[in-house]
Amino acid sequence: YEENIKNAESDLKRIQDQMDTNSAELQVAISHYDSLKELANKSNLSDLNTKIFSLAREIKVYEQSIESMNVEIQSIKTRKGVLEERISIRSSDLQKVQDSRQELDELRKQLTIHQRVVNSFSHKGIPTAIINTCLNELQLETNKVLQELRPDLEVQFDADLNFTFRRNGEVRD
Repeated sequence: YEENIKNAESDLKRIQDQMDTNSAELQVAISHYDSLKELANKSNLSDLNTKIFSLAREIKVYEQSIESMNVEIQSIKTRKGVLEERISIRSSDLQKVQDSRQELDELRKQLTIHQRVVNSFSHKGIPTAIINTCLNELQLETNKVLQELRPDLEVQFDADLNFTFRRNGEVRD
């Protein structure tokens, strides 16, 4: 029995300690409950509803703002795409212009060469100089031969290969 009593006393002590701990926790919970109750009594339900509605309106305004910003972002992305395409087109146009300028420069060089060749062989060019030199000699030789055959005749050649006959210094057909 003594052992049972000692066990019961230790169980009683343990239970009393637990009761004290639970009692302290209960006191803390009651004080917390009382403070919450006091705060609940102080707060006004209509104030809470007003705050909730105002916050709901602010949320709607922000949602609309976000939607309008998304639309604007999409518009900006579209414009960016259009501008990038324009840049691409202008870059290719610029390359075409540069290629055309190079081709034009090459054609101008070729034209200059062709013009020099044409000028060289034109009526004022190399063949004309050769012909004029030959014509002068031919005219001298022809006049020498004509002097031997007929001393009163003489021939004159011009640059266009026209012949003028002179008899006794006068022009004849």
